[in-house]
Amino acid sequence: MGNFLTTKWGSYLKAFLGIMLAYIMANGGDVLKIGGMELLGATTVSFLPFLIKLIGGIKNKFWNSVPGGLLKTFITVGLAYIVQHGGFVGLDWGALVNAGIMAIITVIVNGSNPSDPRYGAGTPKLNQK
Repeated sequence: MGNFLTTKWGSYLKAFLGIMLAYIMANGGDVLKIGGMELLGATTVSFLPFLIKLIGGIKNKFWNSVPGGLLKTFITVGLAYIVQHGGFVGLDWGALVNAGIMAIITVIVNGSNPSDPRYGAGTPKLNQK
C-alpha cells in the first residue's frame, strides 16, 4: 500500500480522503452534514494532485518537496471548500485554516511512510527510533 500512495492514483485517493476529513472538521465532526456539493467538490478537485503529477511528472522536485506538498494540498483543499460553498462570497475563512491543517497532516503522512522517497533519504521518519 505504501508504494501505491506515491502514484498518481494514490495522490488522488489521499486528496479525496483529506478533503473529506477537512469537510468533517469544518462541520464540527458531523459526518451526516456531508452532502452532494461536498462529494462533488472532493471528487472533482482531488484530480488536481493527479494532474500535477501527470503534467509535471511523478519525479518533479518541487511538487515532491515539503513546500510543494504543503502548497499542493492547501490549494486542493481550499478549492474544494470554494466549490462546495459555490464561490468566494461569504466563504467561511476558517475553512482555509482547515486547508492549512490538512496540508500539514499530508506532509506528516508522506514523511512517515517508509516507502515514500519524496522527502529524501535523510528525512527523519516518524516510525524510526
